[in-house]
Amino acid sequence: YSNTSSKHTNTSSKHTNTSSKYSNTSSKYSNTSSKYSNTSSKHTNTSSKHTNTSSKYSNTSSKHSNTSSKHTNTSSKHTNTSSKYTNTSSKYSNTSSKHSNTSSKHINTSSKHTNTSSKHTNTSSKHTNTMSVLLCVFRVRSVSVLLCVCLEYGQ
Repeated sequence: YSNTSSKHTNTSSKHTNTSSKYSNTSSKYSNTSSKYSNTSSKHTNTSSKHTNTSSKYSNTSSKHSNTSSKHTNTSSKHTNTSSKYTNTSSKYSNTSSKHSNTSSKHINTSSKHTNTSSKHTNTSSKHTNTMSVLLCVFRVRSVSVLLCVCLEYGQ
């Protein structure tokens, strides 16, 4: 078994030598890519010039921002004026609540009328109970006669 494993070890060393060749090839590509990296740094420097130009525009825009803040202060004055109108409207709201309370009194009055009408309904049921119906069946000479008598007591 030892002799067999030594053969495998020799075979793997050959593969290791092959991979070292590929490593050398990749180092060449690495050198090539470093050249491209230098080229891109030049472009980066060019863009920094553009960045400085834009900072000038930024300073100009800050002047406009200060102008707009003046307009904002003016609008705050208008806001204070509107708060006065809001207080006036709250007075009207209180007045309307008084009217709401008045209308609730009318609703209570109408409920009294409803109770009165229920008394009349109960009275009429008494009249209905007073009325009685009498059904009489007479048999006269093998002929049935149905006599219905309605009697009402009281008024």
